[in-house]
Amino acid sequence: MPSAKSSPSYIIVAAAAFIAIQIFFTYQWTAKHQSPPPWDPSVHLGTSLDYSEALRDGRWLQILLTSPRPGHPSYPPLYHYTAIPFLKAARPHVAIAWLNL
Repeated sequence: MPSAKSSPSYIIVAAAAFIAIQIFFTYQWTAKHQSPPPWDPSVHLGTSLDYSEALRDGRWLQILLTSPRPGHPSYPPLYHYTAIPFLKAARPHVAIAWLNL
């Protein structure tokens, strides 16, 4: 029977294996996926772009309050804020896939 002290190492190994598998599948997907993003990711990219433009133009109130796009609920802005640096990538929807890890 394993001791209680060795249990955390199994958890760390399992977590590392899970993360490695996620990285592998994300790499596989980003290497093969060449089409434009579907509707939902497009909306998130567009909302991130709205925040980015408001930040660039100094529209401080719009950075905090942006209206949702038609047919899409409003989301807390933290995800969109973290996506802003990825908007300058050649294929931002693929770069953001790495953010979603």
